[in-house]
Amino acid sequence: MLGDFHRKICEGLRNLKRARRTQLVRSCRFVLAALLSLGALFPVSVLYALHEVDHRFTVKGRICGDDGEGRGAALVSVKNTRADISGNGKTDSDGFYEIVLHLHNENQGDPLVVRSEEFEATGRVELDPSDPKTERIITINLGQACHALPFWRQTWVLAGLVVLLGIGLIWAIRRVDGKKGKRPDGPKKGKGKRERDN
Repeated sequence: MLGDFHRKICEGLRNLKRARRTQLVRSCRFVLAALLSLGALFPVSVLYALHEVDHRFTVKGRICGDDGEGRGAALVSVKNTRADISGNGKTDSDGFYEIVLHLHNENQGDPLVVRSEEFEATGRVELDPSDPKTERIITINLGQACHALPFWRQTWVLAGLVVLLGIGLIWAIRRVDGKKGKRPDGPKKGKGKRERDN
C-alpha cells in the first residue's frame, strides 16, 4: 500500500516536469520524507488501538535462558486467572515481549500467570482506578537473569540513528530540489537594466 502511494506521488511529480516547480511541489517530498521517518521511529501498535487507556493493561518483560541471552521467537501467554482473561504473543529477537489485556478497574489485584516454554512466573494487576490516563503496565521477566544488550542495540541509540537518518534524508531532498529550482539561464530579464540605471 505504501509502495503504491509512493509510486503515485512520483508519477505526479514526473508529470509536473514541464511546469514550473513551485514551493508546494518541493514541500510534498519534504512531507513524505518526514512522515516515513516518523513512521519508522514511532510505529503504530495495533494492540494499543484496541482499547482506551483505562481498559487495557500491558504485561511486558524479557525471557532469557541459562546463558543469559534472550529467547527469540518464543511463544508467551498471559492469563488473569480470576477473570479468565488471557492474551498471547511472541518475543522479539532479543527476548522481549509485550501483551495487552482488556482489563478494567475492578480487576485491581487479580493474579496473573505468564508462561513461555518451560518458564512460568506470576504477578498481580496493579493499577490506580482514579487515574484513567496513565498507561497501566507491569514487567514480569522469565527465566534466568538477562545480559544487558550491547550499547549499539539499545532502544534509545536505535531511535537516535533513525532520527538522524530522517534528518539527513530531508536535508538531501531539500538540497536537490533547491538546485532544480534555480534558473540555469542567469538573472531574470530587466534585472541587469535596473542595476545599470542605479
